[in-house]
Amino acid sequence: MGCCESKNLSNRDRHDVKRLEEAIMFGDNKRVIHFLNRMSEISPTGIDINDFTFYSGKITLNIPGFCILHGKHELFQELYENYFISIHKLEENFGKYGLSALTILCSKGYYDLLKYYLPLSLSIDPSIYLNSYSLSALNLPLPNEKYEKITYTPIQLACFYGHINCVKTILDYFHDSDIPWWMSINYPDTTTGENCALISCRGGNFPIIKYLYTHCDADYKQLSATNENALQLFLSSSKSHKTPDILKIVWYLLDMVKIDLNHNIEKTLSICQNKEAYNYIKSKHQAETQIFFDKLSSEKTRISQSSLSLNSIFFNTSSISSFHCGEISDSDSFLRN
Repeated sequence: MGCCESKNLSNRDRHDVKRLEEAIMFGDNKRVIHFLNRMSEISPTGIDINDFTFYSGKITLNIPGFCILHGKHELFQELYENYFISIHKLEENFGKYGLSALTILCSKGYYDLLKYYLPLSLSIDPSIYLNSYSLSALNLPLPNEKYEKITYTPIQLACFYGHINCVKTILDYFHDSDIPWWMSINYPDTTTGENCALISCRGGNFPIIKYLYTHCDADYKQLSATNENALQLFLSSSKSHKTPDILKIVWYLLDMVKIDLNHNIEKTLSICQNKEAYNYIKSKHQAETQIFFDKLSSEKTRISQSSLSLNSIFFNTSSISSFHCGEISDSDSFLRN
């Protein structure tokens, strides 16, 4: 890291550029502002923070982008309020790598900066959040290993990585207004058909699964494009992602959320590699099956008893009729005599 690619500052000493980068990384805002002011005095054309760039890992970013990448909320706010930050240039720069500022903030959990940047992002065409992109530049685990590039929206990424504060920040901001479709909890991903509820199960983070169910009215009954339910998506992903709460999540999905256990139960059992979870699923399914057959047997018995009662009533009515007919015949005989 630490390569200056600015045309205006092409002759700057690399050591100073390195110091600027370190100041941003460590959140030393005073040093950053001091450097920018000094460079503005030295350079005949001044310094444009939108054009001054760093090579950071696999991507080249300007100063505001560098702040976004590393979650420097206070510095970004100071630069925005005292310098000119072009949101368009910022997003255009991220777009070269298939990223967006909101994608980064929600994936990394920078909720303080997200709270500040979210209103600014609304000036950007939301279609950028539907483009396929790669998270390889962020060194984060892929949400779905079947796809090299993904189309998850920012809030869906926050759900996958378990960043409750990011989800809460977004929902709180739109609390008194209509939330954009691309920030909706129940919006289905265009590739996988998964909404935030299913994606949180794919991520395997218990707190976010519980939060979405108890506070966000998330739809856990939706099926993915491959006809998988929330439990199956969780079990499939837990094979590749280390999930410490497997049994706890299985219990919550079945006993609290009430996921349909009978939905392709054979597949559910075949993909479950955790012994305790497997035994729990199997025993619960057997218990539910037994309850079903017990109810069925009870219903058959009730119907059978009802049928017997009807027959008995019919039989007794016939006897009474015969009895009355007999009485009438005897009376007629008596009168004739």
